[in-house]
Amino acid sequence: VKSALESTDPIAGTLRLGGVDEGYTQVRYQGYRLKDGSLSVTLVDVEEERQLRRLSELNELRLHGALKAANAARLSLERDTGALQLPNLAVAMLQLTPLATIEDLISRIDETYQDDFRSRILRKEEFIEPFDHLYPVRLPDEEERWIKFTVTNEGSKRLNLTLVDLTELKVIEFQQRDLIQQLEFASGLAGISIYEEYLEQRRLQPIVVSPDQSFEFPASDHLLLCVPSKYHPAIFDAQSTLGSAVEFPFTADSGEIFWLKYSVISEYQRAGEQRRLIILQDITARVKQYEALLASIAEMDIARKDLETRADRERQMFAVIGHELLTPAANIKMLLDEIQGD
Repeated sequence: VKSALESTDPIAGTLRLGGVDEGYTQVRYQGYRLKDGSLSVTLVDVEEERQLRRLSELNELRLHGALKAANAARLSLERDTGALQLPNLAVAMLQLTPLATIEDLISRIDETYQDDFRSRILRKEEFIEPFDHLYPVRLPDEEERWIKFTVTNEGSKRLNLTLVDLTELKVIEFQQRDLIQQLEFASGLAGISIYEEYLEQRRLQPIVVSPDQSFEFPASDHLLLCVPSKYHPAIFDAQSTLGSAVEFPFTADSGEIFWLKYSVISEYQRAGEQRRLIILQDITARVKQYEALLASIAEMDIARKDLETRADRERQMFAVIGHELLTPAANIKMLLDEIQGD
């Protein structure tokens, strides 16, 4: 205002009008000094325009940030020409040139899946059926990526494609699959089962169950009902000390008794609920072998004591026999000595 009053040049710009209580609004102004020295000002409320522009920019930033954070990209396909509109994210993800066509894109997909992708996206219908599918993509440097393609219509002449790089998740999936196979193999060999226990819900979710396990294992509150009370303190200690193990007899619903080795190897919180990871091993066969070994040792100890008793008796008997033989033998020797002397 001061500048406009002190010169003949008009002023223009934007400013915020209002107050803390009433709030502010964005206005565009234009002002100039009149001949009588007063100031003429034109104000236009552009708050809605500013909000829309800001929202559009913010949404664009959010979309770009979300796509980048999710290893994703968006591109569009002109159906008539096969030309692609490729943003930088898509160019980097697929290692294509900015002028690439749909055939260039298809060539990146593994040969086994190219016909499937082509049949889905190059249909002659006015509107294709939207789809999303995961395809392996092989880049020029022979690196394999797993990319999820989501395709939707934008009018009858254009398709929108959203690409999400799920390679890391796919690798983790393969690793988890291998790990589960290894766990199942180890479980079958060692009779090991793995459970996830939901403490608040008081339930067990089996992760890997030994194929030889013939009973249903309960959650902690029901477990104590199936175990003799003298083992309860050891079970509490095992639950509070990660990695420690306790062995106890367990009575199944069928009434059969099993010996189990129980250990809590991890405790964590997920989805707002406390959980823990339990390893359970059926050691019934080992305990029975141990009991059989103890019984065998006891039998051997009894047999050893019996042999020692028999040996003592035989020593006493041979001592008596030796004594009884010693006197006539001495007499015979004397007679032989006399005969030889004669």
